[in-house]
Amino acid sequence: MLDDAQKKGIVSTGNTLTGKRNLDITLTGSGGTCTVAVGGTFSGLVHDDKGDLFERIQMEITSSLDPKSDPKK
Repeated sequence: MLDDAQKKGIVSTGNTLTGKRNLDITLTGSGGTCTVAVGGTFSGLVHDDKGDLFERIQMEITSSLDPKSDPKK
C-alpha cells in the first residue's frame, strides 16, 4: 500500500511458515535529501526485516548513482 500524498507506505513480508509481517515506511525530505523511517513490530534472531529493507534501499541508491554498478552481484 502506498500513499503518495503523505509519502507513506506499508510493505508486507513473510509467508505462511514465518508469519506475515508489516513494515510501515515514511519518507521525508526536500531538495536533494531524503530520510527513510521504517517501523515494524517484528525483528529478531531469524528475521531482520528493517535491516534487510534498508540494505535493499542502499543497494538501489548506490546503483542509481553509478549506472555501471550491478546491485545484484
